[in-house]
Amino acid sequence: MGTSLHPFIECRGEDGWEYIESDITHPGGYAMMACLFGWRNYCNYEPIAGERGLPKDISDELSQLLGDPPTCSWIGLWEIERIDWGETANEIDSRTSFYDSDGNYVKKAAGFSLPVSNEDEGYMNRVRGGDEVTVTLTDDYFGFEAGDEVTLVRELRDREYARSDGWRRIFNEMRELADEYGGEGNVRLVAVAMG
Repeated sequence: MGTSLHPFIECRGEDGWEYIESDITHPGGYAMMACLFGWRNYCNYEPIAGERGLPKDISDELSQLLGDPPTCSWIGLWEIERIDWGETANEIDSRTSFYDSDGNYVKKAAGFSLPVSNEDEGYMNRVRGGDEVTVTLTDDYFGFEAGDEVTLVRELRDREYARSDGWRRIFNEMRELADEYGGEGNVRLVAVAMG
């Protein structure tokens, strides 16, 4: 079962924090959930905002809307603006990246067993050890055909890897609100994870 993230924006006005209705939705991908909050942290990032729970001064409207979710956190725009996107994770990604024979990235997978010849049987021990390993498939697998070469590697990710278009839109919307509400210190993202 997957995990979906539900983002909500709050801004601080004269009477405290207020929930800002917007059309932001789950921006997709686990990498930023891991980068910001440590959820589904396959990339092994040091989370920026850990699991803080709901803000103590959450707006009444958002508090009523969310209730008491089991997995939630929040992060201020002031923290997002200071993220070093070039910073790498603590360890290599716990998932394996697949590349085709032309070097094109195809997919990531956590657990799998490829159909390979006997001489390639120890390939995952080498991949787990940090080696880049190329094997030849004996049967069709995930869009590859028997006889295709597949290169497998576990990679070290920087935080930039997590910054998808969906997350860029959310951050840009928060910046626009900061202009309206008196600066980055007055905008935050409250996130709830489900699943």
